This record gives sequence, structure tokens and C-alpha cells, in this order.
Amino acid sequence: MFAMADCIRENFAIACRLISDFNEEDAAKLEENEDFIDKCESSLNNFLLKVTSQNNMSRSERLDVSELLNSLSDMERIGDHCENLLVVSRNIIDQKINFSDQGMNEIQTALKATNNIIDMTLNAFKEDDLQAISRIEPLAQTISEITELIKDHHVVRLQMGECGIPGGFALVDILTSLDRIGSHCKNIGLHIAKKIRGIHMDEMHGHIYITGYKTSEEYKALYAYYSSMYADPITEGFDASIRELRELTTPDEPDNKAKVSGDEQKNESKNDQKSDQKKKSSAKNKVADRHEKIKEKINEKYPEKGKKNSKKK
Repeated sequence: MFAMADCIRENFAIACRLISDFNEEDAAKLEENEDFIDKCESSLNNFLLKVTSQNNMSRSERLDVSELLNSLSDMERIGDHCENLLVVSRNIIDQKINFSDQGMNEIQTALKATNNIIDMTLNAFKEDDLQAISRIEPLAQTISEITELIKDHHVVRLQMGECGIPGGFALVDILTSLDRIGSHCKNIGLHIAKKIRGIHMDEMHGHIYITGYKTSEEYKALYAYYSSMYADPITEGFDASIRELRELTTPDEPDNKAKVSGDEQKNESKNDQKSDQKKKSSAKNKVADRHEKIKEKINEKYPEKGKKNSKKK
């Protein structure tokens, strides 16, 4: 299973590279690793099922095998999502999709967060580290929330004409895979916790993955930490785009020194230009309103961050 875990780790790293720099050599390596992962999952699943059929197993041993089977299934699904990222990256090349700079930066931030949770989960699985798995769920929650933020930002970029509809489909596919990888990592953490607690209960960290953990100070501190690592860069980029948009939508002062022409055709031309400017300004203001709504949503999700920022001002 450790070799399978290493292939999953390698495949995600390859998938991250393919999104920004696709090449067939890396794609072939990912597909080769995925075949190995599928074979491992099938062989190990059959072996563990045979083990469970034996009648001389203790209760703790049966629990071990059961949680290993569950972890095996989630690990295989993570491998499938890495393959999904390969399919998306190939579509990006085939359809000549280009993400905006801000959009690509946000994707890279989400990829870093997901890479972190994969490393964290697989290391905890190898070492049966109950303390390490306490960090998985807060990070999974952060990944889920930043994927939603990125989707909201894409809507704004789409309204501004910075992104296209095909790019939106690719973006949603990427974010969906990352969110689900986070969920599978959270499941693996739960399986590890059940397995460890069934054998040697750690009194110090025995509270992990039981009712009330998500409201504990430990969970809140970890969640705030991961939010500062991954959500803050996205929200800061969002704030920068708000400032830029406000500069674009700030109306210029009227020019009182403009000369009045007696030519009717020139007057009509000027009226048409003013009408076009009003339409453009109205469209930009709608986008600005959308930005403000998203910013309110961010402040609702990160109230503590908003308080800190207000204190700094």
C-alpha cells in the first residue's frame, strides 16, 4: 500500500505540472502510475477480503482490516481524480483555453493546498500518526471554501470579459477534483483514527474525530492557520481587483471648457459617444456590485480576519 501511496503522490505532482505546462511524456507517466494504482487496489482488496474470511481473527484485527479496506478505496479515488486532472489539462490544450493571470494564481494556490493535504494524509497513513490527522479536516474545510471563492471570482472575470465559458468548464472540473480529493483525505484520516483508537487509545489526542472537535480551540487555530496560508492570498488578490475596478468605474470630471459646435452631425456623434460611455459605466458598476457582494461573503466566512484588518487600519 505504501508503493501505491507514493504513486498517488507522484501523480498529483504530475497533474499540477500538466495544468500549466502540458506534455505527453508526463501524461504517459501519469497513466502508467494510474494503471499500477488500479492493480494495487484490486490485488490488496482481494487479499484483505480473504484475510477477513478467516475465523481466528480478533476484534481489533478485524477492525484493522476493515479500516484498511476503507482507506484503500479512498486512496484509489484520489488516484482517479489525478487522472481527471490529466483529462482537463489535455482539454485545455486541445481547446486552446487561456486562464487570466489572477485565475491561474488562484488555481495554483488551490493546488498547493491540495498537495499539502495529500502529503499530510499519506504520511499519517504510513506512520499511524493520530496527532497528524488532526490537521487534515481543518485543511479539507479550507480547500472546500477556497474552491467556492475561486468559482465566485470566475463569475466576475467572466462578466468583465477576462475569461470565456470553456475556461469556466475547465476551472470547475479542476476545483471539483481538488475539493473531492480533500474529502477523500478527510475520510482516510477518519479511518486511521478508528483503527488507532481501536488498538491503543491515545488519551492526549483521543478527542480527535469525535463530537465537538470542530468547535474545539485546536480546530479553530488550525483552521485559521490554513486560511492564512491559502485563503488570504486569494482574498487579497480579490481586494486588489476591487481597487482596480473602482479606479476604472470612477467617473471623470466634466470638461467645462469644451467648445460647443454648431454642427448638428458633430453634436449627434458626441451624444452617441456619451450614451456608449454611460452603458459601459453601467456595466462596470454592475461588476463592481458583484465584487462587493462576494467581498461581503468573504467577510462572513472570515469574520476574525476582517476584525484584524480593521484594527490595522
